[in-house]
Amino acid sequence: MFSKIEHTALMSSAGAGKTRALTKRFLYLYLHQANYPLKSLYGITFTNEAAFEMKTRVLDYLDLLIAGTSNDKANLEIIEYFNEHFSNVKERVKKKKNHLLNNLTEFNIYTFHSLFASFLSSIPFAAGVLPGYKIIDDAYELVIYESVLDKFLEASGREKARFKLMKEFVVQKETRVKASVKGIYWSITPWFGFLG
Repeated sequence: MFSKIEHTALMSSAGAGKTRALTKRFLYLYLHQANYPLKSLYGITFTNEAAFEMKTRVLDYLDLLIAGTSNDKANLEIIEYFNEHFSNVKERVKKKKNHLLNNLTEFNIYTFHSLFASFLSSIPFAAGVLPGYKIIDDAYELVIYESVLDKFLEASGREKARFKLMKEFVVQKETRVKASVKGIYWSITPWFGFLG
């Protein structure tokens, strides 16, 4: 599966086994004879759920390899795979598991968002952000947007320049909406004959 060590990107539909394949790849590199440092290995996923699942599977697979047996066919495949690729798997895995548990800050399985947030936190000025910045979620962003919009609209009633700007905006928006509705009407008019 991994005769040459290189970067890998997996793309497939849900339930196709991406997390399993990435976990297997991560463990292969972690257990590799080249002794790649744990902190040099990264597993990157899209969702928090997938990142948590991958971390959990790494730990579960380490336990599985130490046990060396299972009644589950998929787990037996994992055991067979690592036994084929590594000699003295149990001892190697015990050492690596102990190292991992004592160095959890080096266990780099992230979402894309959390990975880049950690980069920004470590080099804020080079990244063009202020130290202590915060990334907000979509719900909080909407709350802030609505609050700012409410304040702007309240002030627009008191200031003639803002009111004029808002009026022009509404007229332009109304004109676009009318044009869109008119376009839809004319596009479906030929079908009216079939309906009657």
